[in-house]
Amino acid sequence: MQLNLNSETRLHRLKLFLRRYEALIFLLLLGFFLRMAWIHAMIERDEGLFGIQGKLLLEQGPDSFGTNKPPLLTLTYGIIGEIFGNSILPIRLFNNLLFMISIIILYNLLIKAYDRKTAFLSTLFYCLLMNLPIFEGMLAMSESLSMLPIIMSFYYFYKYEQKENRIFLFLALIFASIAFLLKFSNIFILFAFMILLAFNKKINVKQAFLMILIYISIPIIIHFSSLFFTGKSYYWGIGRSLIRFFSTHLSNYVPLNFVIFLLSEVSFFAFLMIIGLIQLFLRHNEKTSIKQEDRIFLAWLIFGLLVCIIPPAFGHYFLVIVPAIALFSAKGIIFLFNIRNNTMKIILLIINFFLLFVTVFFALHQYPDYNINYKIFHFPYSDFSSRDEQMQVINFVKEHTNITDRIMVYGWDGEVYWLSGRTPFKILRFVCYDRSDSILSGIDHDALLEWWNPKLLIVMPQYPLNCNGKNLFSSFISNSSLYKIGNIKIYEK
Repeated sequence: MQLNLNSETRLHRLKLFLRRYEALIFLLLLGFFLRMAWIHAMIERDEGLFGIQGKLLLEQGPDSFGTNKPPLLTLTYGIIGEIFGNSILPIRLFNNLLFMISIIILYNLLIKAYDRKTAFLSTLFYCLLMNLPIFEGMLAMSESLSMLPIIMSFYYFYKYEQKENRIFLFLALIFASIAFLLKFSNIFILFAFMILLAFNKKINVKQAFLMILIYISIPIIIHFSSLFFTGKSYYWGIGRSLIRFFSTHLSNYVPLNFVIFLLSEVSFFAFLMIIGLIQLFLRHNEKTSIKQEDRIFLAWLIFGLLVCIIPPAFGHYFLVIVPAIALFSAKGIIFLFNIRNNTMKIILLIINFFLLFVTVFFALHQYPDYNINYKIFHFPYSDFSSRDEQMQVINFVKEHTNITDRIMVYGWDGEVYWLSGRTPFKILRFVCYDRSDSILSGIDHDALLEWWNPKLLIVMPQYPLNCNGKNLFSSFISNSSLYKIGNIKIYEK
């Protein structure tokens, strides 16, 4: 009898738990299945770059490679690779775990700041946007890995605004600093906090200085730890790389057709976000002040957007403002369904259904291998055409070379060195551009190939061997055997 009562009690508690958290459980399941659908997507250029840089960081120290990426990103790749081996899968699974936790934190923040309907719809849109391929959230990029500390920082900042307990501001700054160490442009969080505090007249010069000191504490600790353990600073190389990056010609950094594709794929959410922002400011114009929580998300959107578009950026840059886009999109759809003018409501609903079709249409054209190759839209995330092709080349390298043999990739494919375990050439983006404004156009490719003396030369089809009026690698090619994998040529000496 007692056993039956205990079973009934446990069952009752389980039902209460499911009833209380059913919305969050649904969102977690949705996020999990959407992420797992992309788990075997092709390795993106940056993922391959981070992988080999992480490996070099642990093996040779902080000045063994050139990078403009912060230390925690490279260290994350290096440590996971050291534990689980050179593979993208454990790093993506770690990224997915952070994403699942971020769903819980964001939902909790929105429940505290708004009502359950707004919290659910906002987190639903967050799940969808974080798995929209144009934003690359499913890939282990610096932005996707930093989403959890970004959300945590705003979560604790909101708690500080509500309770004015300084421990919450301290935690907000620590998480903002962690986000900074995954992506330098995440410094926008600090600016957003300071503007919000100044708006509420809660900050002075002394407090601002203390906030900056707390914020830079972790980067300083990493700097001195690097000097203590390796005798070298991670940051000097980063500084040189950043100066070189921003001093180069960036007007064509993002192709126009990519921008059009990006806007098309995100059009459904962007339209709803505009509606949400319009209704927010219309209420403000009616002498209703913008609520504190709305100001936080507005600052998140505005300051985050600035670092997304300076310089003009690819889709993954916009991940940092996805939670704000999700909230204002949710507000937009709630406002749309509450419109009393039936004619206006029908028109807006028709536009939304059309834009939903556009978003889904373009998103599906990136599945499963991510590359954009549709009519006037052509943008490869990798020099390879598919994950299968990537692995065929990597397996070929393993079969035809020993671990001590050198290889050379004429392309932009750090993952070939990383996953094959072969020593990387010092210039991972080893290509020739037929123009004079590129740093790479002045490289003597033949001399570097002869100096490196590889056993294999892997030529990616996007980069012609006839460049700047010169036929590259003709001596090596004439004395080598040719193999082909798709359109990729591999020359074995």
